[in-house]
Amino acid sequence: EPRYAEIPREMIESGDWVTARLNGVAYLEKSPLIEWLMVVSFKIFGVHDWAARIPVALSAVMLCWLTFRMGAWAFSLRAGLYAGLALATSIGLWLFTRIQIPDVTVTLTIALALWAFLRALDPEERRPAVWSAIMAAAMGLGLLLKGLIAAVFPIAAAVLYLAFSRQLL
Repeated sequence: EPRYAEIPREMIESGDWVTARLNGVAYLEKSPLIEWLMVVSFKIFGVHDWAARIPVALSAVMLCWLTFRMGAWAFSLRAGLYAGLALATSIGLWLFTRIQIPDVTVTLTIALALWAFLRALDPEERRPAVWSAIMAAAMGLGLLLKGLIAAVFPIAAAVLYLAFSRQLL
């Protein structure tokens, strides 16, 4: 966990946001977005352990809000509220936001991409092109967070949905 906070601290110190370094050695194994988010947090709040956790904490809050919005859109306001509350009070979300890993943030991007896909397909949607752009942007952010998983999962789910609903071709 400390390496996730040390890399952004070194980015601030060196001024180089492109090449991640850990103890002065190039660390190119991970995608950079979570580190960039921590750099922004450090710039605003200073270099503290709690400031390093702000991007993941905000991602968890946004994921709960997104779950609420998805449920409200698909079913009802009450269903959305229950879905958001269920996620907010789940032990998994609580555990995965206590350590500095980008998994909650990647889950947010994947969920947003899937919701945007469904909204783009909705025949009553007035702006499907906007939702298509949101899907692409969410997958792009996910790529910068964790790599191919953020694009492969939504695309695979979309292709399977289209195939089973006979809309693929």
